[in-house]
Amino acid sequence: MPSGRRPLTAKLTPLLLFASLFPALAQTVSSPSVDTRWQRSAREKAALAKNVTWLTHEPLEFLMRRGDHFEDEATGYERMYEPENLKRMAAAGVRYGRLYFYKGFGLEYEKANMEKARRAAALMHQLGMKVGVYVGGTMFTETLYREVPEARNWEQRDQNDHWCRTALRPTATTRARMSRHTGNISSAY
Repeated sequence: MPSGRRPLTAKLTPLLLFASLFPALAQTVSSPSVDTRWQRSAREKAALAKNVTWLTHEPLEFLMRRGDHFEDEATGYERMYEPENLKRMAAAGVRYGRLYFYKGFGLEYEKANMEKARRAAALMHQLGMKVGVYVGGTMFTETLYREVPEARNWEQRDQNDHWCRTALRPTATTRARMSRHTGNISSAY
């Protein structure tokens, strides 16, 4: 054997010794089906999140008017603010939630929902979660104008005194609704 070179058995001996001292490591290396602690944690948290009713930043009144809601939307909406639901979210590892606070129906009209959001935010803070609140810039004229008549002067108007849309093109949801009525999606633009 040339000088300076070790036999193969001499090279493998330290590796075999290491593997014999740590059989769990040897098994993990040879068996990819063993979960990591992150995989186990993710699976446990997914199981905890199974019964969570997720928060939304939209008010129930808006969801109902928009039309793309579930049949039991009102029930789910109440459930999302329940303390037990918020505790399930925290147990599942949720660290942040965004709550609906004000959409544009008017302060008096939305007062009860704002109070619910305040109570939910306080509990979420106690559970170690961060909270964001949604404040919309929309004006729902049928309720806002009754509460704040001068809000009529807040609208942007064109040269024909018609209100201006906030977007140049309708959203995908609006286009889909319009195409159902017209039968032609291109007429929705």
